[in-house]
Amino acid sequence: MKKLSFILAAVAATLFAVSCNKQSSVTTNVPGLQTEIGFRPVGGMAAKSAINGTAFPQGYDMMVSAYRNVGSFAGEDSSQDYFEGIQFGYNDVATAWKSEKGAKYYPLDGTLDFLAVASAGYNNGDTGIAPTATWGESSNVAKKVVLTVPANYTKFDDLMYASANAQGISDSGTPMEFHHAMTSVVFVAKCNVAYDEATNAGITIDGITIDGAKHSGTLTVSNPSAGGGSGELSAAWSALGDSQTHVAARVWNASNLGTNASETALANLNLATTAATLGVKPFGEGYVILPPQAAVPFTVTYTIHNGFASDGTTKLNKQVQYQYTPEGEWQMGKKNVYSLDFNLTEILIDPTIVDWDAVEAELVPIPDPANGHAYVDLGLRVGGNKILFATKNVGASAPQEYGDYFAWGETSKRYTSISGSSIIGGSFILSNCPYHTGSDSNTGWSKYIPTGYESYSVSGTADNKLTLEAGDDVASVLWGGNWRMPDKSDLDFLKGSNVTRTWTTDYNDTGVAGLIVTGKDAFSSASLFLPAAGYCNGTSLYNAGGDGNYWSRSTNSGSPGSAYALYFGGGSPSTGSDPRYSGRSVRPVLVLPE
Repeated sequence: MKKLSFILAAVAATLFAVSCNKQSSVTTNVPGLQTEIGFRPVGGMAAKSAINGTAFPQGYDMMVSAYRNVGSFAGEDSSQDYFEGIQFGYNDVATAWKSEKGAKYYPLDGTLDFLAVASAGYNNGDTGIAPTATWGESSNVAKKVVLTVPANYTKFDDLMYASANAQGISDSGTPMEFHHAMTSVVFVAKCNVAYDEATNAGITIDGITIDGAKHSGTLTVSNPSAGGGSGELSAAWSALGDSQTHVAARVWNASNLGTNASETALANLNLATTAATLGVKPFGEGYVILPPQAAVPFTVTYTIHNGFASDGTTKLNKQVQYQYTPEGEWQMGKKNVYSLDFNLTEILIDPTIVDWDAVEAELVPIPDPANGHAYVDLGLRVGGNKILFATKNVGASAPQEYGDYFAWGETSKRYTSISGSSIIGGSFILSNCPYHTGSDSNTGWSKYIPTGYESYSVSGTADNKLTLEAGDDVASVLWGGNWRMPDKSDLDFLKGSNVTRTWTTDYNDTGVAGLIVTGKDAFSSASLFLPAAGYCNGTSLYNAGGDGNYWSRSTNSGSPGSAYALYFGGGSPSTGSDPRYSGRSVRPVLVLPE
């Protein structure tokens, strides 16, 4: 009676008498006594990633189920399945989401658990995902929902989920934190040859297709905390299907490309569509939204307008298709941004995975895999990759400069300077060599020890690492990007039949001697200069101006204290094995997809 008296005192204007407190006419839907249920959707990082800040897309509707933790108020509906799959829409006046099928109220006693999903498809099923939903587990409708996304929807759309537990009466609305159940694939592009309509010259992009992506399946959302249980909200996909080729439609223009003057606007990037059409999304972007899945290839089709034919004078248009195969998974709640950098000879693609709303796609910088270092293409191809040679040595600022000298596995310069043939402030001796114990014995190695040479190891074991790891590769450490030291096979290419070599004593009137390497056939216009920088041993520099000595990243599997290097003097170059402690030049290579 005390609880009832308190409630009635709070609503003195009601027509109910105290004697009615046990009559069946007192139900859960009495506006005079109860507060209407309203939600205030927000985004958060608690599960996967935020939605668009705190602004829930108003074009979306929620489908909500509620489970009542039964209280003791007499006469109240005791059903624990409080309501199932009720549609809640945005109320401009109340700035909250409330039931569109008649008001729903909090119970007079006890608390509620909620489980919700949201999609634009609920609001307009013919233009968005309108999955069928099966609610409940063990008569608890707020504990689980299974949604089936059909294969025939006509528009890519996001699907989100949320829960709220043990909510009592709330005049300000119940907060509902939503998380993405899908993954987003975004393309951002720049081009250094803008299309000029007047001269029909430059580059246009004709289309970007995602080949064989899956966009139907079953989403199961579980809320173990409903009904007094324990556990975290989770979502998982199964039975993915309906692989198709989808076209990512988007238009880039100058305003999309930021303020970097080097990012020239791409003209006429109006991508045609086939299986799906992307409009302006509630989040302010156009992108492909899919269930999480293994990344699939995509194909970029672009046209080079008025490129020169082989005679050097005839201009023509050439349409090019370039397929790229991403690695890994397109994960739930993640935005997979592919930055494309177009020029007349190649496309550079840099994949970036970010939390869905962490950045705007247009503002994602396009990293330079070369990090500003120049390179030439002599035609070397390995495993579907182009192996491009840097135009200068590590530590040099121009092709004719010697640069710095390094022991094998060393990632910083060990000396102060070189004066004539004398090394100042350091030395190249075995006791200073990376991964050696410090004695002068050649048996004290701690890393890069081939199998069969355990006696050379301080631990008595062999790691059989035959290639420098990135952290021990001076090109990877100092230049970053996609740079590394060459493999022995890369250096072998420089002495093979696919290139020509010329020894010079005066490269480009600089007075520097060295080897000029030039490509053949389609690569005959590309050449490389390797200065004859000599090599270091102890505290002396030897044969500078007479020969060149360039490290590979490959160790000698038959000699733990040695690694392979390229050597050349006035004659033909060769690759051989040299002591790991000696100081030699490093000419990096850049690895890019073909």
